[in-house]
Amino acid sequence: MKPFTKQQVDAVLNAKTEAEKVKAAATAMIETPMELIRAILLKHEQAVIEVLRELSVERELAVAAEREKVARWQIGAGYTTGHGDTIEDLLVELEWQVREAEREVIAQWVEDMCEGLDHKTIAMAIRNGGNDSRMPSRSN
Repeated sequence: MKPFTKQQVDAVLNAKTEAEKVKAAATAMIETPMELIRAILLKHEQAVIEVLRELSVERELAVAAEREKVARWQIGAGYTTGHGDTIEDLLVELEWQVREAEREVIAQWVEDMCEGLDHKTIAMAIRNGGNDSRMPSRSN
């Protein structure tokens, strides 16, 4: 460890009470390593900046790879990705498409299976996924 400066030694020697001496010594002990850290950072500033830049690029690549996985799944499942630049954008796009598909399935089922049924029977069948025993079997 680097020796204390004359100013640090004088601060300890000129302290009037024991508490002031302890405080001055503690301050000197903290300042010395901080000066060393500061010197190291200044000496290696460019290397530190480069490492931070590389970490940032790696993070961006990882985020892009995860977004690409979600987009490939979405396309593979028959959905479009819209203008999804982020995973959140893709999920928003997917959400409305899934809801639209659900509405279409229900509408198609009602058209095909529910002619002549009352609204309560239709609602119960929708809640049961079309598995209501009172529902007529599909002829297609």
